[in-house]
Amino acid sequence: MISKTFLAVDDVGIINIFLDPTLIAIPPVITIKFKKGTSSAKNNGKAVLLEGDEKNFECIPPTIVYTAPPFIQPGTLELEEIILDSSHYSDYATDNNKKLLIAGSAPFTAKFKVKTKAAIPPIPPKPDPTFDPRPVYIGKGNCIPAGINFHEGN
Repeated sequence: MISKTFLAVDDVGIINIFLDPTLIAIPPVITIKFKKGTSSAKNNGKAVLLEGDEKNFECIPPTIVYTAPPFIQPGTLELEEIILDSSHYSDYATDNNKKLLIAGSAPFTAKFKVKTKAAIPPIPPKPDPTFDPRPVYIGKGNCIPAGINFHEGN
């Protein structure tokens, strides 16, 4: 049997890897907190998350300052979406015909949209800044559940 942990309301995820090696995020570690669970199942008194509940999160901080050289004038990012790996879905446990979410063995993907573009400051004789052309940045993170383990499968 494999020991796994259900994800529940108020469990967190830590995003600490960005796939663009030039990106500098402030803070370098970003926390997400899962805000709503729609399962009737409880873990430590809190609703367990079902597939789809990962869309209800809070990003701490809500806005991330970034630079991506050569764009050294800071811009801002906002976490738009969490995309879970298949290892985050229980193979056996369901509620309301939806799979329960578990901590998972692989990182999840975090999609950040550019809210304010970083820029190369204007350098005379050029009067205008050059803006970062990318609309999104991708990060990776791991879930850190506070709940108890359960055994699933053989």
